[in-house]
Amino acid sequence: MSALRITGLLLSLLVAAFAAVKYRQGRFKHSDLFIGLVVSFALLLVSLKPDAANVVADVLTGRYRSTNRIVSILIVSNIFTVLLIFWLMLRSNAIERSISELVGAMALSSFQQEFGDRGFEKKILVVIPAYNEAENLGRLLPRIPGKISGYDVETVVVVDGATDDTEEVARRAGVYTVVNRINRGGGAALRAGYKLALAKNAEIVVTMDADGQHRPEEIERLVEPIIAGEADFTSGSRVLGSQEKESPVRQLGIVLFNRLISLLLWRRITDCSNAFRALRVSECAKLDLRQDQFHTTELIIDAVSKGIRFKEVPVTVLRRQGGVTKKPPSLRYGWGFLKAIVTTWWRT
Repeated sequence: MSALRITGLLLSLLVAAFAAVKYRQGRFKHSDLFIGLVVSFALLLVSLKPDAANVVADVLTGRYRSTNRIVSILIVSNIFTVLLIFWLMLRSNAIERSISELVGAMALSSFQQEFGDRGFEKKILVVIPAYNEAENLGRLLPRIPGKISGYDVETVVVVDGATDDTEEVARRAGVYTVVNRINRGGGAALRAGYKLALAKNAEIVVTMDADGQHRPEEIERLVEPIIAGEADFTSGSRVLGSQEKESPVRQLGIVLFNRLISLLLWRRITDCSNAFRALRVSECAKLDLRQDQFHTTELIIDAVSKGIRFKEVPVTVLRRQGGVTKKPPSLRYGWGFLKAIVTTWWRT
């Protein structure tokens, strides 16, 4: 037996032993163990019987050619490498979700220590994710009404790892604050808001941007269908209402994504990227939200797929009132948006 085959044999045994030890320590899942054993078996087979690669050559070339052995091995190894990269991406996403959940749990624990057991029973809770929005928050918060349709209104600003005076501005305005010490994205901040609404027994949770694009005066329009029992989830639509123009590329993207989601859900969706929304808090427990960045489409797809009564409401969307956008460049934004749509639809 050649030195190369002996090396392959030893390596296969090491891979199998490594996977088994990590699995027993609880650091590998079933899928990790399976992949490790598959790699080990492949190395073992090629080391003990190199002619086994000729079977692959027959499949790839249509006839037996031992000279194609190395080519066949390279093709199969490349395919396996692509699959392995895809699997690592999934694992990376799982780790990202765990980090987001940890950051959110720490923020809610700090909120509980600061504000105690006071609840939001029979109240509308307005949740505003904010990352470096001190300039806009100072103008936005005083405009949020204290009472809507007989319901008291409370406001919570979820400070998402801000490095400016966002937290101080929110506290000076006298509103509740939840502070994520690490920036995780608008979706992670909203999940913290939904969990808080559930834990504190709010009746309706409203979400809106901190950049001044949404008008607090239109919150009542959003919650009316929920209060009237016509819907459990409402989403603002600039198409049904009005908007100040964005870039042509973004406008085209919104149109295309609206059509894609409408096709996937078999119902007309006119504005899938609007974060100005209201949700009956009791429905929050049904949702499986995972997106940290591209969360607007995820909520619509997940809620509609689970039969939550959904209605779009005409609202006004303005241009950002100050500061700089936190959205990535158009191409990257579009790719992230599309990926969020596909992955959410696939799992629902």
